[in-house]
Amino acid sequence: DLRNQAQILALIRSLVAEGLAVLLTTHHPDHALQVCDRVVLMHGTTDVRCGPAADLLKEAGLSALYGVPVRRVEVPGESGKRGGRAALVTGYVVPVEGGPALSPAPWPGRSARARR
Repeated sequence: DLRNQAQILALIRSLVAEGLAVLLTTHHPDHALQVCDRVVLMHGTTDVRCGPAADLLKEAGLSALYGVPVRRVEVPGESGKRGGRAALVTGYVVPVEGGPALSPAPWPGRSARARR
């Protein structure tokens, strides 16, 4: 859930601030954007890219990697406080070429009760 994600990311940032090296694996590039200095992006076994997070976590590269539009947006800081942060967002209702269309529709063959 969102609260626990925020707590884990804050813990990772605090460990790095103490001088520890942290290896994080994630399928959420926004998490990497928040806590990583360097990243590795893997698309199969022959397309592996490593470098500064600021260079690799960009809209065009991530959109191509994941097959959905990815946008980098600026999120303002809390009301009355300075600063903010960048975030990566995507739309999940976009059909992915070669794959099933993603939508909020129920899973085929399963009732709402079975999904609970």
